[in-house]
Amino acid sequence: ASGQWLGRADHVKSMREPSGLDGVSYRDVEVRLYGPTALVHGVFEATAPGGSVIRVRYLDVYSWDGAAWRLVSGQNTRIKDGVSTELQRGPAMTYGSWSGRDPEGEDPDVLTKLNESYVQAFRDSNTAWYDKHLARDYVVIYPDGSYHDRNGALANFAEPTFATHMKSFSLDKVRIRRYGGVALV
Repeated sequence: ASGQWLGRADHVKSMREPSGLDGVSYRDVEVRLYGPTALVHGVFEATAPGGSVIRVRYLDVYSWDGAAWRLVSGQNTRIKDGVSTELQRGPAMTYGSWSGRDPEGEDPDVLTKLNESYVQAFRDSNTAWYDKHLARDYVVIYPDGSYHDRNGALANFAEPTFATHMKSFSLDKVRIRRYGGVALV
């Protein structure tokens, strides 16, 4: 939730340290299976020292190795005060059809180019690209911890966020890992 990128050793070390949290609970847990890969979304709530309540939306990614589910990635986003934990559904809209061509070749190259196209579409508010490339069950967690469906994401992508709010969107620290039919970028 702090924005730090932790490897396995650092994550295990942090889990061994006392958190000081009380009343820990999980809710709104949703599991989506994609072959041997599982995405687990949910909300974690706890009382911090001093009595303040913290809420975190999490996404854990598991991969089945033939014998057990192994956690391969996790992301936590703190939910800001006043932000609903419910899935926010956006309006169904019609977007123009995308007329480009998807990259071809080896998976690492294709995924790298698709990620670059994702960023360029964000820069250009190109909702037609997103409409073509987002899965029907696409969901997104925004920086405030809110949780949005595909329609809400498309409506957001239509806004010129990059041009008006972002100074950069670097592509030099991208890591791509593939688990069966799922790629984590």
